[in-house]
Amino acid sequence: MEKRKHPRYTLQENVIAVCENHPGRIRNLSLGGVSLVYLNLNGISSKEIGLVDIFDGDNDFYMAGIPCQQREDQLILNESPFAMTTMTQKSLSFSELTPNQNTLLKNYLEQHAILGD
Repeated sequence: MEKRKHPRYTLQENVIAVCENHPGRIRNLSLGGVSLVYLNLNGISSKEIGLVDIFDGDNDFYMAGIPCQQREDQLILNESPFAMTTMTQKSLSFSELTPNQNTLLKNYLEQHAILGD
């Protein structure tokens, strides 16, 4: 059984993250990282990820420039043989958050997220 340092939270469907100019829907979020699904146009991306931004327009939340590193980038198999698009799930771990980023993210999770994934 895998142990995590931080619990994962689920968010509303319309909360997005932007990483390497790829906007994607957030699958889950924690104080330690984020998992997002995005439309893949270029194949698997490099491991060199620097920053990610998180947007939640419904709750007026925007957190820019979160330092991160890629942990995993995997193609999601499409069940339709006629699918023209490929989706990718990207898992990122946050690097050192500033005290302000940590407080902002913690407050957001407490107010707008559901524990568990």
